[in-house]
Amino acid sequence: MLKVLYNLPRPVIHHKCIGCHGCKSSHDHIIPKSMLKSSEAQKDPHNMFIICDPLNKEKGNKSFFSTKLSAQLTNDGKGAIARSLLYMKLRHDIDIPDISLIQSWDRLYPPNKDEIDRNTALSQRYGPNPFIQ
Repeated sequence: MLKVLYNLPRPVIHHKCIGCHGCKSSHDHIIPKSMLKSSEAQKDPHNMFIICDPLNKEKGNKSFFSTKLSAQLTNDGKGAIARSLLYMKLRHDIDIPDISLIQSWDRLYPPNKDEIDRNTALSQRYGPNPFIQ
């Protein structure tokens, strides 16, 4: 599954991600696996993104909203994470804190081409995220 994730277009979540400044990056769950009850939800690639290792290490097994990390996200990253969380709520009945903030990020920061391309690629194997148009 990781090979599939790394071959997809990657949404920008943090200004130092994706090796744009030479930092090493890896995949991470937006909602940590420890907070997900079903193995299907834990393996859902719509909940996984590429983030830089320093940010991933700082985040640990917490969600972006239990830390101050959301302040470090780009606008594209805020939108991508919002749509991931809305999808997880719809598909896996996950409780999302501060849903009004998430919905506003979805409205304020629409999907960019990379996010749309990623969703198209994931759709072929896992089904689409309906929040990405």
